[in-house]
Amino acid sequence: MEAQQKGRVIVDLDGVERIDDETIANVRSDLFKWQLSQFPDRYGADMAEDLRLGIFEELGELAHAILKRRQGIRGMDVDRAFEFARDDAIGDVLVYASQLFRAHTVAGGDAARLFGDSGTTSRRLALFYCDHHGIKDQEPWGFNYMVAAVAVAASVSIAHAKLCFVETARKVMKRTDRTETREEV
Repeated sequence: MEAQQKGRVIVDLDGVERIDDETIANVRSDLFKWQLSQFPDRYGADMAEDLRLGIFEELGELAHAILKRRQGIRGMDVDRAFEFARDDAIGDVLVYASQLFRAHTVAGGDAARLFGDSGTTSRRLALFYCDHHGIKDQEPWGFNYMVAAVAVAASVSIAHAKLCFVETARKVMKRTDRTETREEV
C-alpha cells in the first residue's frame, strides 16, 4: 500500500502527515507578500528587530507550555491543552523565522548573522539534526535549520513542526486588519 495524498499534505503508511517542500516554499512566499501589504511602513531594520523579538516571545511561550506540562500545572497536564499551546507556539516561532529569513535574504544579507556566531550551541545542534536526517538548506543557517531547532526544542518531529507552520501561516494570512487579535481569527 502506498502513501495517500490529500492536497499538499501527504499521509504516509504510519498515518503521519507531512507537508511537501513546494507547499512550504509557496506558503513562505505568500506570507512574505502578505506581510509587506499589511506592514509596508515596517520594512527594513525595524521589521527585522520586530521579527527577532517575536521569535523570542514565542520561544518563551513554548518554554512556558513545556515547563507547565512538566510541572503538571495551569492546565498543561491536559494533553489537548498542552498540544494546542505547544503547536501554536511552534507555528508562531516559525512564521516569525520565515519572515526574518526572507526579509534578510531579499535585502542581500547573510542569514547566519541574524543569530550570531555560526558556532553557537543551538546552531550546532540544528546542524547535527539536519545532517543526521539528510536535510539540506540553501542558506547556511536557513529556515529548515530553524524548523529542526524548534522541533528538537519542542520534542516533536520536523514534519509536525512544518504542519504547525503551515497552519499558523494560513491563519495569519486570513487577517486583513492589523488591529485584530488572535482570539478574533
